[in-house]
Amino acid sequence: MFLSVVFSAPIVEAYGSFETGGFISATSVYDIEGGHVGGVLPCNIMQLRSVDSLNVVTNQSSLQGEIYLKGNSIFVGYFKNQELTKSVKDDEGWFKTGDFGILSMNGSITVLDRIKDI
Repeated sequence: MFLSVVFSAPIVEAYGSFETGGFISATSVYDIEGGHVGGVLPCNIMQLRSVDSLNVVTNQSSLQGEIYLKGNSIFVGYFKNQELTKSVKDDEGWFKTGDFGILSMNGSITVLDRIKDI
């Protein structure tokens, strides 16, 4: 909200990477709350999975964990590098982002940090 006032322009927060073909979630220009990256775009689906190294168990009462993505905009794999592709995609095609996130009750995602940096 602060930057919107300073620059007199809407500010949008987004989340994505090279492997997701750009952004996979973004806030609305009307969202004044901030601190989150909005909900996942309709062409993708997201899962939060447990992180054993952090003793985080993802369930219905704990909507936090590693962000996994699947959908039309998620890459097929790294060019001529199957080993690296296997390290970031599981057998079902889910992309392991390596990011730790929290899902809010309104469907927005808050990305806290990279799991390797926590």
